[in-house]
Amino acid sequence: MEDLDELILTQLKNINKDAGQFAASILSDDISQEAQLSFAHRFIDLAEAIRDRALQTPGMVIEGGVIDGGDGW
Repeated sequence: MEDLDELILTQLKNINKDAGQFAASILSDDISQEAQLSFAHRFIDLAEAIRDRALQTPGMVIEGGVIDGGDGW
């Protein structure tokens, strides 16, 4: 596993772990602006890591052909 993959998986795990408490705090309306912004920035960091990985992933080229078997398909 590459470093970027490990970073993405770790960030996903940590956000998932904290999502329940974040949702509960939103519903009870007792979460500070700072805490909301902090959680949002974690998503931004994760999204940027995923974007970086996607940009490093080579495109797939699939070669092949179609054979007409004469059965109408």
